Amino acid sequence: MKTKFFLLIATLTFFAAASDAQSGGTFDLIISDGVLQLIDTSTTELARRLAMDLVTGGHLIATIPFECWANSMRILLRRMWGGLPPAADRLAMIVARRLHPEFSSEFLADRLSYLRITPVRLLNDQLLAEFSRQGLQLIEQDHWPSPSAAKLDHKLLVWQKR
Repeated sequence: MKTKFFLLIATLTFFAAASDAQSGGTFDLIISDGVLQLIDTSTTELARRLAMDLVTGGHLIATIPFECWANSMRILLRRMWGGLPPAADRLAMIVARRLHPEFSSEFLADRLSYLRITPVRLLNDQLLAEFSRQGLQLIEQDHWPSPSAAKLDHKLLVWQKR
């Protein structure tokens, strides 16, 4: 399956922009991996912008963390961690090296900043309803596997613009 996905990607043209940038056009496909929850705008505005950037019949494929007890606890821990001095990251590095010896120290150090990031939104019924109001029909969703116990649990969702 990874090979098929790679072949699909090889035929696409990628466009990366800040959430407030004007794209100057519309797209058949928008892919967002773990980003929608971090865009600091209302869910209504986010859904409106995404819908405007898609052609009719176009697809939005996204991973986004969802409301659940485990994610609530992880977010609480991140907020608490954010109140600690940056020196606490050394302790986290020691733990990370023991839990994930397969990763380089540079890779693990890069991931530490995520311990201080909390989402603006989580996937819930209100988000789904707002995306629908903006013309994005949910056509598929599934659990998205997480490589780490510290990462928020995500779902993979596919919307089609009506």
